[in-house]
Amino acid sequence: MNIHPFFVHFPIALLVVYAILEVLPLDKWYPSVRWAHIRATLLFFGVVGAYFSVVAGEFAEKLIQDETLKEVVETHAFFATTATLIFSLLAVSYIARLKNMTGVISRTANFILQRKISVLLALAGLIAILITGGLGASIVYGPDTDPFVSFVY
Repeated sequence: MNIHPFFVHFPIALLVVYAILEVLPLDKWYPSVRWAHIRATLLFFGVVGAYFSVVAGEFAEKLIQDETLKEVVETHAFFATTATLIFSLLAVSYIARLKNMTGVISRTANFILQRKISVLLALAGLIAILITGGLGASIVYGPDTDPFVSFVY
């Protein structure tokens, strides 16, 4: 039984919302809101869900019999893992900053959470999610599902 579809949508939603909140300058628009805590929470639960999705995807990969899909599935897995690692890096950085860690961890987290770096990483993670989703749709529904899936495929 393929349980991968049960896990993928929740982390996708959380990480997409996180990326939007990271890109928008909400700290300037609403300075009284604790955006770092909101972003860290979205990231934490999104990343935990993403790891469950990746593991479930590894099991689902073993169920595929069609040899022509193997390369697409491997590329799908690559972008899923890439997105998970990008968002994991951001999540660990937020947690390190919120926990007031010191030393090299603090310096690394502060570097990663500079606005330009965190926005670039959030956008890179979002692009990886979009490619992963397009490839996933092509695996399930075929490469001609819609123009985006055809382009990604």
